[in-house]
Amino acid sequence: MKRRIAYVYTGLNELGGPNNHLKKLYHAMDKERYEVFLVFCSAIKYELESIMLSSGIKEEHLFVIQNIHKKRIFPLIWKLKKYFQEKNIDIVHTFHIQSDIFGGIAAKLAGIKKVYAFFESKIIQESMSVVKIVFYKILNVFIRNIFRKTIVVSNEIKKELINMNFRNKGSIEVVHVGIDVPKDHLERKYELSGLYIKVPRIGTIARFSKEKALDRIVSIVPRIINEYPKARFVFIGDGPERKYLENLVKVLKVEAYVEFKGWVDNIYEELEDIDIFLLSSQREGCPNALLEAMLLKRAVVASNIEGVNEVIDHRVNGLLVNTGDADFFAKEVLFLCSNPEKAAQYGEEAYKRVLENFTIEKEVKALEIIYSE
Repeated sequence: MKRRIAYVYTGLNELGGPNNHLKKLYHAMDKERYEVFLVFCSAIKYELESIMLSSGIKEEHLFVIQNIHKKRIFPLIWKLKKYFQEKNIDIVHTFHIQSDIFGGIAAKLAGIKKVYAFFESKIIQESMSVVKIVFYKILNVFIRNIFRKTIVVSNEIKKELINMNFRNKGSIEVVHVGIDVPKDHLERKYELSGLYIKVPRIGTIARFSKEKALDRIVSIVPRIINEYPKARFVFIGDGPERKYLENLVKVLKVEAYVEFKGWVDNIYEELEDIDIFLLSSQREGCPNALLEAMLLKRAVVASNIEGVNEVIDHRVNGLLVNTGDADFFAKEVLFLCSNPEKAAQYGEEAYKRVLENFTIEKEVKALEIIYSE
């Protein structure tokens, strides 16, 4: 008999990594053993529903609540409880602290025994108010024992949970995020052609938010084009910092060299047109965009931060830098521009690293073992 899993994420107000991650889990879980339901509370209810349904998710497996309900905590918890009961859910798996509260309590009230938590980024965000942080800490005292296991994507997040006394050490499992590997991409020969003709194509994929620190990438554009006048930069994604970044490009007078593409339908097609992938974040869990770039053998220059340095081995499959140091950041990008053979070598090693450790199949296998314990 199939077990029914509800994946719950209540913090989604913009498109980005979490909804893509849950979408991949939905399609990758063993259909003979599990029936998967996706539950969201979102400010973009209708847009999210459209994207999810168009990706092949069945309507009966999708439940999106308008996020006005988050201001009324108890009605939202009650809605979730009723949904879990109506769908005869066996396993509830919540994603991040806010979902822990709403989904965890609802699962408890619905009498569900198997409840799991998942963290793919740090709990305490810079944008959080002191009141919200204290609120989360107090509530966590009451809900932490609801969860059989808490799954995290990096050892850094595990350390944070333990140090903050959010979870007991023995209840935390590290499971790296996996990406879906399209078979047709494995058969292609990827080359960093722009580097060989001194027309480097440099880009990033991210939600345009403060913690992504994309202004650090914009700040090095003048340095790069001074050495490589035909270089081009592409920013794929969107978010609250977009206007600021567009204005910064104008201030630096580099509009002719920078393109903002917004979100795109096929990430891999865009990555094929990039030679060097940049990741400038101040904090990360295990970023999907980085793994996707590595899969396509792109040369990578990334922030030397916890989570990322569990994926990138410096000068083996990419370069790790302090992206806050614009001169050094630019210097490492220029190194790749002027050393295409070394850049290609890093790309080959990056590709191997992803296939060995970061596929969605490996993630799903690890989750299924945890669910069956």
